[in-house]
Amino acid sequence: MLHRLVWGLGLACSLALADSAPKIFAKCIACHGQDGQKIAPGAKGGTSIAGLSKQKLIADLKGYRAQFTDNGGAKSIMYIQAQNLSDTDIKELAEYISKLPKAQPNSTEKAK
Repeated sequence: MLHRLVWGLGLACSLALADSAPKIFAKCIACHGQDGQKIAPGAKGGTSIAGLSKQKLIADLKGYRAQFTDNGGAKSIMYIQAQNLSDTDIKELAEYISKLPKAQPNSTEKAK
């Protein structure tokens, strides 16, 4: 009986964590877009965050939290936002963003 209770609690916690990522990502939409495909203001390299690897996202978010990552002009916003993220939040958010479809080049870029 205890085994089932522990297993059930573990499953419930996993589902709760999975539900938290979209809520956390809602704070990112203004700069990164609803699907993560928008290039954030001042971003170096002109890339969006959608579909980046989980490892890169974790490293970048932890770097912003420690205030040493610099991917462009809006870094001060990221420094502030990342301060509110726990390690668990970062892992869940990275998992969520890594599964978003990458932005497709627009037809103008394809023609070049």
